[in-house]
Amino acid sequence: RNVVMATGTPISNTASELWVFMKYLMSEADMRRLGIYYFDDFVNNFGKIQTMLEFTTSGKFKANTRFAGYDGLPELIRIWSSVSDTVLTKEVGQVNDQIPEIETRQDQDVFLDQTPILHQYMNYVRSELEKFENMSGREKREKSYIPLKMFGKARAAAIDVRLVINQNIDDPHSKLNKAVDELYRTYSETKSYKGTAALFCDKYQNKVSGFNVFEDIKAKLVAKGIPEDQIEIMRPGMTDKKKQAIFDKVNSGAIRIIMGTTPTLGVGVNIQRRLHTLIHLDAPQPVSYTH
Repeated sequence: RNVVMATGTPISNTASELWVFMKYLMSEADMRRLGIYYFDDFVNNFGKIQTMLEFTTSGKFKANTRFAGYDGLPELIRIWSSVSDTVLTKEVGQVNDQIPEIETRQDQDVFLDQTPILHQYMNYVRSELEKFENMSGREKREKSYIPLKMFGKARAAAIDVRLVINQNIDDPHSKLNKAVDELYRTYSETKSYKGTAALFCDKYQNKVSGFNVFEDIKAKLVAKGIPEDQIEIMRPGMTDKKKQAIFDKVNSGAIRIIMGTTPTLGVGVNIQRRLHTLIHLDAPQPVSYTH
């Protein structure tokens, strides 16, 4: 029996993924001969290691050493090609023909000014991080969760402060409300061919207050005149059959706006037939991909 291994983007994902596939597909003798049997050797041969200054959660710069890219890529591709076949999307007509071109051929960052409410909350985050920085070593070890917690709160607040404040403060200039405008614009501009829009958001709920990004957006779109049955929220626990029924409606134009998290809307999804706009609310800016 033959065993077929398949992956979408092993080289562009991480160096470790590519190396793991090589470990499965290549003989030990060949990997030792090429000096890539151990991952450290693989990185030393084909990796670009750079030390760069990065902004930390405490608002300060810190030198971090990271894998920044590949070196000797032609030779690496030659080795990879000795045990694999690569098929590009453009070579598969039935797939490539259904993928629309991205407007301007790249994603578009939508930059928003920091609102007074968000500015006030970010000052609170900074003050908490400064307190952490001034703690003793022992206190930092005991409360090592604080920077990560504050970073998460800051990212959630950037979407909508109601995710972190248990009050009904609907900031008209928030990312969430900008996304509402973008979704409605897409809905209106693509009526002639029933274009669709997809929105991703992983930090979508305040479990204390019950505020929900998806439900809030849906209510506002319905208030603007979009029929409720043309808006779908992908929820955890949906069966494959129900998911497929939803995706079929998206591809037919019956559902014009679909929202979900990375697990619910980012895995096993085929909705590109009518997809016009893709919005990521969790990005540093609400990134919008418009076809």
